[in-house]
Amino acid sequence: MSAVRTGSAKEFWRASGWLGLGAILALLMIAQPYLVQWEYKPFTIRGVAAGGAPGGMSWEYAMAWSQGIGELLTLLIADAFGGGGALYWGPKTFTAGPHYFGALTVVLALIAVLKRPDSVTRALGIATLVMLMFALGQNLTLVNGPMFNHFPLFNAFRVPETWLSLVALTVSILAGLGLTTIFGKSRGESLDKPTMVTIGAVTGILFVLLLAPNAALDFEKPNEKAQIFQQVRAQYPGISESDPRVQQVLSQEIDRRKTGRVERFQTDARRSVLFLVAGMLILFLFYRGKLPGWVAGFSFALLILLDLGGVGRRFVKDEALREGEDAASEVTAYDFDRFILRQVEAAGGPGHLRVLSLEFGQDPTVNSRPSFHHESLGGYHGAKLRIYQDFLDNILFDPSTRALNPNALSMMNVRYVVGRRAVPGYEMVFQDDASGNSVFENPDVLPRAYFVSESESIDDASAIWARLRSSDFDPSKSVILGSRIDLANAPIDSNSVAETTLLRHTPNELEWQVTTDEPRWLVISEIYYPAGWKATIDGQPVEIERANYLLRAVHVPGGQHAIRMVFDPAAHQRGVWISGAATFFVYGGLLFLFIPGLIRRRKHLSGE
Repeated sequence: MSAVRTGSAKEFWRASGWLGLGAILALLMIAQPYLVQWEYKPFTIRGVAAGGAPGGMSWEYAMAWSQGIGELLTLLIADAFGGGGALYWGPKTFTAGPHYFGALTVVLALIAVLKRPDSVTRALGIATLVMLMFALGQNLTLVNGPMFNHFPLFNAFRVPETWLSLVALTVSILAGLGLTTIFGKSRGESLDKPTMVTIGAVTGILFVLLLAPNAALDFEKPNEKAQIFQQVRAQYPGISESDPRVQQVLSQEIDRRKTGRVERFQTDARRSVLFLVAGMLILFLFYRGKLPGWVAGFSFALLILLDLGGVGRRFVKDEALREGEDAASEVTAYDFDRFILRQVEAAGGPGHLRVLSLEFGQDPTVNSRPSFHHESLGGYHGAKLRIYQDFLDNILFDPSTRALNPNALSMMNVRYVVGRRAVPGYEMVFQDDASGNSVFENPDVLPRAYFVSESESIDDASAIWARLRSSDFDPSKSVILGSRIDLANAPIDSNSVAETTLLRHTPNELEWQVTTDEPRWLVISEIYYPAGWKATIDGQPVEIERANYLLRAVHVPGGQHAIRMVFDPAAHQRGVWISGAATFFVYGGLLFLFIPGLIRRRKHLSGE
C-alpha cells in the first residue's frame, strides 16, 4: 500500500519478483533433503494416525512442551522456573533449561516497537507476537486449536516451545533497531518518555518480584507431591500415601525443592536488575554528554554479551567447546554392553541379533544410549514411522498390562533383553553387579530372515495387533499378510529345506543366500518402508510385501537364490538432479554476468 501511495509500485513489484525468483532458486538448490523428508512424512506419526487412519499427531502429543504463560518470565529471569532438572517447576514434563533472551535485549526490543513506526519494525513486532502465541501451545487453545485443526501442516509439528527459537531471532533484530534508535541521537539530548517508561517498568516489575517472589509465584510443580510419591513407591512398593510418615517425608522434600527454587529465582532476578541498572547508567552518561554514541552502544552490546554468555555457560561447559573426541569415549559402556558385543561378534557380526534395553527401568523409546553400542529396539526419534510407533504402543507391550510380548521379541530378532527384573521364560546369561542390570536371553529368537509354513490374511490394524499378541500365534510358522495369500507356500517339516545365510548387512543394502525346496514366504525382520526399499531375486525385481504389520516379506520360488534389498528412494534421485541443475544455473548465471565485465576491465587496463 505504501508503494502505491508513493507512486513506486513498479519498483516494488520488480523487487518482489527478483526476491521471489531468488527464493525459488534457493529452495531448488537445497531440494534434495527436503524432497526426501516430504516423501517420508506421510508414513510417520506426523502424517498418519494410529492404525493408518487419516490424520497426524494427536493434540496432546503435539502440544506437549508448550511454554507456560507465566513461564514467559524466563525470557527476563533465566531461572524463574527453576532452570532444569528436579528444581524445574513449570508445566512441562521436564526440561534441561529455560528460554532466556535477557532483560536488556527485551527492553531494547520494546523500545524499537514503541519508537520506530516503520514497516520493518511493525512486521517484526507482529511476527514476534504471533510466534509467542504459537509457543504457548495448549495454554492458548483459542489460537492454537483452530491452527492445529485447519491450517495446513500445523499438526505435523510438535513441541510448541520451539517457536521461541525463532522469537529469539526477531527479538534480537528488534533489539538492534532499538539500540540504533537510542544511540543514534546526539549527546546531551534529554531521555525521551517511551524509553524511560519501558526501562523503568521492566526494572520495577523485576524489583518487586525480587523482594516478594512468593506473592506472585508458588514454586511448586503441578501434582508434584504425587509424582514424588510414585518415585518413592517404585523403590519401596509397600508404602502407603496416607501414612503420616510418608506425608511428612513428601512435605519435607517439597519444602526443600521450593527453597532451592526461590533462591535460584532471587539470584537471577537480582542479576537481571543489576544488568538493567548498568544499562540505565550507560544511558544516563550518554544523554548527559559523557559518552559518545559508539562507546555507549558498544558498552550496551558488551553488557548483553556478558548477560547471555553467563547464562549460556551454565549449559555449555568447557569440555563442550573443545575439539571433538572419539564418540566411544563419550558414551558410557557397561559390562553388560561388552558381554553383548562379544556375543554379536560370535554370531557373525551386525545383522544377526537385536537388543531390547530396559536398563535402569527406563522407557526404551527415550533412551538412546544402547543404540550407540547395539542394534536396539529402542532409541528416540521425533518422527518415527507410524507402523513402528503402533508396534511400540500395541504389539511390543500389552496396552493394558504393559507386559512384554514374546511374539514381538522373537519376530524382531531380539536375542537379549537388558533390565533389572527377570523376563518370564528367559534365562539370565549375564549379571552386571556394577550397574545392577542383567542380560536375559530369548530362547525362541528368530533369525533376521526366515521362511514360514503358512500365511494369514488380516486387513484391520487392531485385529493384526491382537493376533500378534495372541499366545496361539507362532511367528516362526505363520506370517500375517494383506491380500497376497494366493501364492503357494509349502509347509515346513523335518524333511524340508528352508535355509538363509546373511551375506551383507549395511544401512542401505542387505543380501542373503537362501535355499528352499518349495515356494515359500521369506519374512525379513526389517521395517517395511515402501518409499525407497527395492528387492531383487537373482537380479530380477520382486515386490516387497508388508508382513506382521511392520516387517517385510518376499515370495521365493524353490531353489537356491540370491536376495538383495537396497535403499534407493526416487525422491533422493530427483532431489540430487534438481539441486544440481539449480546450482549450475545460479553459479553459471553469475559467471555469465561477471566474466565479460572482468574481461572488458582487463582489456581496458591493458590498453592503458
